[in-house]
Amino acid sequence: MEIIGGDRIGLPAIRSNLWTIDLKKASETGNPSLKRDFFNAGLDEQGKNIETFIHFHGATPKRFLSMTKSATIPAHHLKVFSKADINEMPLRRYEGPVTVVRTEKQRIQALKEMAKETILGFDTETRPVFKKGKKPGPPSLIQLATAEQVYVFQINILRLCDGLCDLLADESITKTGVAVRDDILGLQRLADFDPAGFIDLSDISAKASMQTHGLRNMAANLLGFRISKSAQCSNWAKEKLTQQQISYAATDAWVSRELFLALQELELIP
Repeated sequence: MEIIGGDRIGLPAIRSNLWTIDLKKASETGNPSLKRDFFNAGLDEQGKNIETFIHFHGATPKRFLSMTKSATIPAHHLKVFSKADINEMPLRRYEGPVTVVRTEKQRIQALKEMAKETILGFDTETRPVFKKGKKPGPPSLIQLATAEQVYVFQINILRLCDGLCDLLADESITKTGVAVRDDILGLQRLADFDPAGFIDLSDISAKASMQTHGLRNMAANLLGFRISKSAQCSNWAKEKLTQQQISYAATDAWVSRELFLALQELELIP
């Protein structure tokens, strides 16, 4: 185990080949009450790692620890995928059920169903801006993928409510996606919530020395297919979304969940 930035909060440097735990990131969260209990049995006589226990008061490990497992990654996952390589792959899209959430009744039912989940694919869509110097507005959609279906919340029509904010702040439900920090910042322009349980897949791939970090490239690398980006710059603030937009939005959330499972299979996520 290697503890990065341990000196900042009085921890010794402890190393093994299993996990990297970023305590520097934990100490920079701005939580003045951040303290820790630490127990490490170290290495036994054969040099094998013995279980380590870390607990934070005022901060949860799931939220504040950055962990990367040093696994043996097949060489084909570490190569560069060119645009030509990706374009030769089969095109895939999500083909399961999709619920576009536009009413309070639909939202209540969707939140009830997702409360049973432990892993959700996560993404947002924002109306693009084509005028130079003009900043984009907040997201118009939140997409959340379960093992069985995808929910597309039109939050430009049905406001970001306490129930959905509670899910985004629930550390027991993993929300996984690419570049989630920007998505979260956009959503916080609409409602005040304290995000928890988010995993950024591009961070995991970068720490594993993969050359693919975007959603499309990671899908090619880890799932063996390409996804369309043709609807990316469409008007996501429309009251009635087209079938192409719904399919695109659902696919991004579904792929985010599938990528999480693929990285888990490679033992890059515990």
